[in-house]
This record gives sequence, C-alpha cells and structure tokens, in this order.
Amino acid sequence: MGGHTLPFGYVATPKRAGGSGKIMVDLREKAVLLTTIDWLLHEHLSTLSIANRLNTDRSQFPPKYGQKRYRSTVYRIFTNPACHGKLTYSGQSYEVEPLIDHATFQRIQEALHANQRRTQGHPKHDYLLRGFLKCKHCEKSLSGLYNRKQ
Repeated sequence: MGGHTLPFGYVATPKRAGGSGKIMVDLREKAVLLTTIDWLLHEHLSTLSIANRLNTDRSQFPPKYGQKRYRSTVYRIFTNPACHGKLTYSGQSYEVEPLIDHATFQRIQEALHANQRRTQGHPKHDYLLRGFLKCKHCEKSLSGLYNRKQ
C-alpha cells in the first residue's frame, strides 16, 4: 500500500510498523466530513464556502498535510464513493467501513447538483455579447475571460 494516498477519511496501518495492513476509518477526518456534510445539507453552503470555513479555523479542522483546502478538494471528497464504503486504492477495489450511508451520499450528490444549478446564469462579470457568439466550426457558445492585468 506504499506510495499512494488514501481518500479522505481513511488511514492504512502498515504491516512493517506492527499494524494489520488494513484500511481503517480515520475518526478525526470522519468527524470533519460529518461537519462539512451538515454545512452542505443544512446550512446550504457551497463547496467554496466550506473550503473557506475549513481554512479559517485550522485549529479545529487541521489539514492532514498542512495544505490549504480548495473548492475542488471539498467537491472531490463529497463525490468519492469511498465515503460509502466503495474504495479504489492502487488500482484495486476494497469494501471498507463506510463513513456515511448510501442515502446520505445520494443527498450530498443532489445538494451539489442543486448548487451548480443555482450558480449557473449568475456570472461574476457582465459581457456585452454573452450568449450571442458561437464558434463557426463546432457551433458551441463562446465564453468570456476576465483579466485583471491592464
């Protein structure tokens, strides 16, 4: 199991260190996961807001490797099937103790989807030709890019 990182919420007990070599639940990370799920499902926070809250209170929610949490990290944790016991590690599939039940995992997916629908159509910047320009080769809509440098 060496050389690969386990998904959030799990830890391996290496055989060479006297452990069983099994993948087990990391109780500290499970508690963080349950807190963030509450923020998503009950406070209706976005993944960005959750990442910011985790980064603001690093003493209560210390990151595993000291790194900053990003919206993409929170999204990846929420969408990883390992949360409900379906772990893929080093190319092999394992049945592990689930951090949450399947119904909760489904509610999380629905909340994430609702967040995406809610933020669509709310651009940060107004573009004069938004919705009017299409690629002449593929017919897809063109998108704008904002650059702060002047």
